[in-house]
Amino acid sequence: MLCDEILIAQKELAEKFGLLAEPSCAATLAAYKKMITVDGLISDDKVLLMITGNGLKDSNVLIQWNEKPSARSYSDWLNILC
Repeated sequence: MLCDEILIAQKELAEKFGLLAEPSCAATLAAYKKMITVDGLISDDKVLLMITGNGLKDSNVLIQWNEKPSARSYSDWLNILC
């Protein structure tokens, strides 16, 4: 699904390059990756990807990057520790 590819590209831009881009800008990286696999673009070709938007505009998507830790009850902890 294209939306998933864009979110993966957004996360990759943040993790590898320190760029927090909004999804519409991360679409450039997702499209580049698709062009390599589908259209036969050579990965050694020099390509300029324009990233102009700030990821803080859409901070809700950042929540999707990390799963919430599961909460354990008191009795769960007792079973684990004892």
